[in-house]
Amino acid sequence: MKSVLTIVLFLLSYSETIAQEKLQTGQYLFSETGTAIVRLKGTDEVFSVNPEPVLTIQDFEEAIVGYAQAPKGRSRVLLIKLSPEGQRKFREFTLQNIGKMSGTVISGELYTAIEIMTMVDIQYLEIRMPGTKRSTKQLVNDLNAEIARNNK
Repeated sequence: MKSVLTIVLFLLSYSETIAQEKLQTGQYLFSETGTAIVRLKGTDEVFSVNPEPVLTIQDFEEAIVGYAQAPKGRSRVLLIKLSPEGQRKFREFTLQNIGKMSGTVISGELYTAIEIMTMVDIQYLEIRMPGTKRSTKQLVNDLNAEIARNNK
């Protein structure tokens, strides 16, 4: 039994590595039959994801650091501005996938895992950021550089 568990853990770890290399920055639908396995950043939670993104880097206009009210004061958030086409795609995606799970991948790492409760019509994706202010700013700089490279 121990060897079976070891093999399963190895395969899960191996699949996660493969998925991380394949997933580009974007918004993804979680799926029990998804072929990409990803771990939510900062947790042990693992999700199966459809490898085709709903939103891609071309749907993002810019990233900025913001702050949101939290139970214990302000919390740092990453705000990703959606293009008009990205807003339309996200609105339709959420309308068609109520009750399903979705997540945001940035530079190959899963930063959010949310259940879609209703149709969402937004201009910015908002991601609460773990880590330091410096690491958040670095992620914003990296994401803006990726947006600039892909939106020429």
